[in-house]
Amino acid sequence: MLAFVKVEAAGNDFVLIDALEGRRENWPALAQRLCDRHFGIGADGLLLVQPSSARMAKARGKPLFRMRMFNPDGSEDMCGNGLCCVSAYLYCEGFVRDLSFFIQTLSGACQVVIAVKAWRVFRSVQVNLGPPLLRGAQIPAATDASRVLDYPLNIGGRTVPVTALSTGTPHAVVFSENLSEVEALGPQIMAHPFFPAQASVSLVKVEGENRLVARTWERGGVGESLSCGTGAAAILAAAHLKGLTGREADVIYPGGTLHVRWDCNGDLWLSSPVNDVFEGGIQAGKRK
Repeated sequence: MLAFVKVEAAGNDFVLIDALEGRRENWPALAQRLCDRHFGIGADGLLLVQPSSARMAKARGKPLFRMRMFNPDGSEDMCGNGLCCVSAYLYCEGFVRDLSFFIQTLSGACQVVIAVKAWRVFRSVQVNLGPPLLRGAQIPAATDASRVLDYPLNIGGRTVPVTALSTGTPHAVVFSENLSEVEALGPQIMAHPFFPAQASVSLVKVEGENRLVARTWERGGVGESLSCGTGAAAILAAAHLKGLTGREADVIYPGGTLHVRWDCNGDLWLSSPVNDVFEGGIQAGKRK
């Protein structure tokens, strides 16, 4: 029997498995099975909590733990909301006592900060996603541009201005008054040849200098998620680069509000609410 915890951050939901004792499974295949919303538990991704590697233990902050996230299609990716969920799990289960610590991720060692009052965890976690990658080759995107701002992408004979960057995973941001278009534009932009590794796609409406309303279509077999942590970070960075906001804003998603700050050191900080949904156990073998 494999124990799990169902967790969510502003509606972005995950199956979290504690693999600190070194348990080994075919994690990509298990992610496909568990994330299925009809025949599995249902989630936007599978989170693993593992010990950090010996190499990373010598890195910045000496992280003792590692987060891995697998999409519903089995691909491994970086995940901001997932990092918030893993951080809260480690603190609430007593694996860490410090309010600030580091976790190894696909993007390197990330600092996390737990918010508490009277030694009770407010289900809000702040994580440092590091600086955004802006150059086309870093995203990756099919351009040598140092910044990909309002790139004219041809979508079905229509020119869509796309701002692209990476916040640990590729993102394409489109500023629009019609957020419902994410259902049509999201899959097309995500799979466009301009993004060789695909990209998650956010449609964003600016409602004020510190208020952005968004919907995100995620790569990796997720489709539209109720919120996206790395997506919110990409949205704030894109909006600031275009002069639409300051360096800090709330990103309002259908599932809740995420807060993003781009600090003076160039790092993007994501604040996300985190909640446990339920606990359970599953047979790790193949479905019969």
